[in-house]
Amino acid sequence: AKTSLHYFDLIAGLANKEITDGELIIRFRNIKARIKEIASEKWRMLVTEESFKRLVNLTKLADRQQDEAGLYTDILLFSLLNCGMDISAIAKLQYEDIHKYSPACQIIAERHISSKRKYVFPLEQSRKTPRQIEKTLSEKLSQLLGARNIMIIGNIQECIRSYWAYAALKCGVLPEMIIKALGHSPIGLPILAICSERKEAVSAEQKQLLSDSVTDLFIGNPPNWYAMRLRPGIKFDRLKERIADCKNEIVTPELFYPCQEIAKKLD
Repeated sequence: AKTSLHYFDLIAGLANKEITDGELIIRFRNIKARIKEIASEKWRMLVTEESFKRLVNLTKLADRQQDEAGLYTDILLFSLLNCGMDISAIAKLQYEDIHKYSPACQIIAERHISSKRKYVFPLEQSRKTPRQIEKTLSEKLSQLLGARNIMIIGNIQECIRSYWAYAALKCGVLPEMIIKALGHSPIGLPILAICSERKEAVSAEQKQLLSDSVTDLFIGNPPNWYAMRLRPGIKFDRLKERIADCKNEIVTPELFYPCQEIAKKLD
């Protein structure tokens, strides 16, 4: 804490020589005051790089997990890809809502969607109360992280948000945007309390940008556009037929192909 304050004093001293904006000078003073107010133990991050790496290893293998492990890994990943989304809200997700989310989230949902129920994730929503479901989610996700030696910080929801905030920092997201998205400093990164807490909510566009910023970090094979060259003699319709034949074995990719044939000049 003392070292950080010393460096800030040096930066503030350089800035004071160039800054003529009185409001900006006041902001420097306010930040310095907050640095002094923060207890020294808050400078120690509770999220560790080792636990974060284990978490990333878990989420990147989400599509290979089976049964219960696969279900709760996907719920964890879905939350991480949506700025630490409430697990109770994830439990309420219905098939008709999925189009509002990113392609990566839609792929996660497709692994669990069934025509026999309206909810995306099978959590016995019709037989359990919301409180019971949330309790089960907390227990199962805690077990999932504990089994992989991933540090659990606070309750499971704050834990997820702390790891999301850590990932966002690694991806270059400004700390003040993290605070704005969460509404408070995450328990695993208490030093972010130095930023002013934002009362206004992030816009839908800002939230999507924040979500997209960490996607590639948490998933092993992020969806992207790739150019594909067809083999000689193979038509696009034949490609679609072959993919349809394998629909039970692979995730159907999104394809784009010119719909209008190019006319050829004949002699």
